[in-house]
Amino acid sequence: MKMHKATRMFSLLLAGLMAVSLTSCGDDAGGNSSPGGSDSNSAGSSQQEESLYYNKEGYPICDDPITVTASGAEGRGVDWNELLVFQTIEDKLGIHIECNPYPADAWETQLTLMMTTNDLPDIICQGNISNADANQYGQEGYLLDMSQYLDLMPNFTARMDQDPALAAYLRDENGAIYGISKTRDSLCSRAVAMTYLNNNWLEAVGMEYPQTTEELYNVLKAFKEQDANENGDPNDEIPLSLTFDQYSGMRGEYVLRSAFGIYGYQSNYQLQTDDAGKVYLAEATDNWKEYVKYMNRLYEDGLLDQDSFIQTNEEYQAKILNNTTGMFSSWSTLTLIFNTQSAECYKDFDFFTGVSSDLTDETVYPLWNTVTAGTILNISADTQYPEALCRMVDYFYTEEGMILSTNGLEGVTFNYKEDAYGVKIFDKTGFWEDSGCESTIDWLYKSVILSSGGWEFVQYNPSQRVVDESTDEQLEEYIADADPVESANLVINAYKEAARRKVKSCDDYPNVVYTSEENDQRNKYFTAIQNYIQSTKAEFIIGTQDIDANWDTFLQTLDSMGLQELLAIEQAAYDRYAVNLK
Repeated sequence: MKMHKATRMFSLLLAGLMAVSLTSCGDDAGGNSSPGGSDSNSAGSSQQEESLYYNKEGYPICDDPITVTASGAEGRGVDWNELLVFQTIEDKLGIHIECNPYPADAWETQLTLMMTTNDLPDIICQGNISNADANQYGQEGYLLDMSQYLDLMPNFTARMDQDPALAAYLRDENGAIYGISKTRDSLCSRAVAMTYLNNNWLEAVGMEYPQTTEELYNVLKAFKEQDANENGDPNDEIPLSLTFDQYSGMRGEYVLRSAFGIYGYQSNYQLQTDDAGKVYLAEATDNWKEYVKYMNRLYEDGLLDQDSFIQTNEEYQAKILNNTTGMFSSWSTLTLIFNTQSAECYKDFDFFTGVSSDLTDETVYPLWNTVTAGTILNISADTQYPEALCRMVDYFYTEEGMILSTNGLEGVTFNYKEDAYGVKIFDKTGFWEDSGCESTIDWLYKSVILSSGGWEFVQYNPSQRVVDESTDEQLEEYIADADPVESANLVINAYKEAARRKVKSCDDYPNVVYTSEENDQRNKYFTAIQNYIQSTKAEFIIGTQDIDANWDTFLQTLDSMGLQELLAIEQAAYDRYAVNLK
């Protein structure tokens, strides 16, 4: 492994020297000095009991505090050393972390320099390292293989047992784990293609929630031809507005195309598998062709916003706020869109879960992956304290750790409240108002937690857990009777889950990991193919290209750009994932 590391150092030397001439390295104390440190080449279970510097169970992890270093990307200019989460790690776990974050736009250069000079910090936090790169760096000797310390990580191990997709994603082809990725722990949290249909408009035109693509067409047509928003102007309605491929309105496409058997959250490159496990590209199927023809029909008939490919997010949001669009999508909640603390606004909209078509027997709603791609935390292979740091990682898989990473500490940053249904509420009233920050979120990111979720390994939301465990009748009760302000999160999540349960759900194509060789080969094809699909899709929908006349040319062009070679790479990566999943 050290030989690989040396080879990597030579390969990075030129990039490091060039980066030195362009930017300062900053001060980095390193991460290998501490009294009573252990041999980094030995796993925790192999040490003699009398020499242990850490506790195998309970807290603190270290009775005599150790000092380690951390670096990563920081987009808000916050001093991590002042954040409550790092102070609590020292007070609770006995691990003092000296932080040296870098601006997000300088982080990649700094990471290269640290690897070139063999000066990685003990912890890389919010490093935004892809899993493929993490595996490569780990195999070359830079990153710690945490799988060697699973006997010290019972909570992390339990999470992998609970979510096999997490283990399948994290482990490389040899079973090693070189990074931590974020995971979601509720079905409700995975319903993120949030598309809304204005039920006041439905009532105004005398129609019901559509069940098929043809019924949806008729609803949108009625929105256009009648004064659906009832403002006296029959010509200002935009039946359906999206922002294709970018901004908050892009996810509406994922719900609409599910009617044509395309399930997932990838734009212009949606992989799927057949029943035999063969990987194929949805955009090269007749189903996708029919989806695009349907969208072209909506566009040509004025039912799809004519600016859907060019409008800015601000222009898109303004149409929603002005009540001029009857159906739209967003990655934000309606409370954020309408800038209100009350979930009462949800009563004006149906959560649109899709429709069926001649190609599908039933409505299917796509679910976000349980595992978010990439790693958010890595540990240096050269740290003197692998056991303590692995136990620290494990702490953030406990309930207490999840709360710390998202809300802070009871009595310090919040007080517990319970709504009428017993749902925990983290009430921050009285803790942030005198901070000089503009909002609770702004204060949290400047004083309490990392803004990009550097310690949030599990998306934690008590109301989502309650909703997951509730009956259909209970969900309807929450929506109808819960206080829309005090129990806003409960109402919002019940609203989504109640709609999701009425239809079938389907998992997105899993996040898979490529070997370094596969990654190099994949990069030769992927971007060009995705860009070609994106531009051609726009031309097909707008009508500057006729899809029937040009379909064969489209497929031939994809093959000439290397689609089959790319799919062979995807198949190999998926096959490894499938083996890890068993």
